[in-house]
Amino acid sequence: MRYDVVFFDFDGTLVDSASAKRQAFFDLFPDTEDHARVVRMVLEADPDGSRYLVIPRMVEEMRRTDLMVPEDGNSDRLARQYAQNVMEAVSRAPEMPGARHLLETLHSRNAALYLCSNTPHEAIVPLVKAKHWDGYFQDIVGYPTVKDDFVRRTIERSGVSVERVAYIGDGVSDRKAAASSKIKFYCIQDRNDLIRIGYKMEGVANL
Repeated sequence: MRYDVVFFDFDGTLVDSASAKRQAFFDLFPDTEDHARVVRMVLEADPDGSRYLVIPRMVEEMRRTDLMVPEDGNSDRLARQYAQNVMEAVSRAPEMPGARHLLETLHSRNAALYLCSNTPHEAIVPLVKAKHWDGYFQDIVGYPTVKDDFVRRTIERSGVSVERVAYIGDGVSDRKAAASSKIKFYCIQDRNDLIRIGYKMEGVANL
């Protein structure tokens, strides 16, 4: 199936960085099982949540259970530390197999490509530029833009039939955004899925 519009997630979809971003939350806090339990609990409740939402929840729960919290529990400072750690980790993270080839081929076929991430906007743009992928995308958005809203508005503006639109991602928010606009969703579950998806898109990932 050839698509005229394709939405992409970033972490865990185009870049093998999901585990590094998750680990960065644990690295913010003391290395104890009690602290790790809180981090796991918050991330399990909101696996796609922005750092600006999940870090305050972690701090609140740690304080509630009398656990020591770094930075005097200042969520803004912790979020900045997380951003610094993640920027370094993600910039080193490898591309998913087939990522660049898929982007190049879809772009050469004049498909309109968009990237929407739960990473804050001011962070996701330089990360995409660092991979030299910004030229492929019509637009790049991050938090606080809501994926559902962005996808819906973009489709409405394009005037393209939903049958000609696809979304490629690995998270709950990606699946929800695709379902909300009734477009095809391709789920990334392992490192070779972009190659598999490319074949389904008329042999795009002919590697």
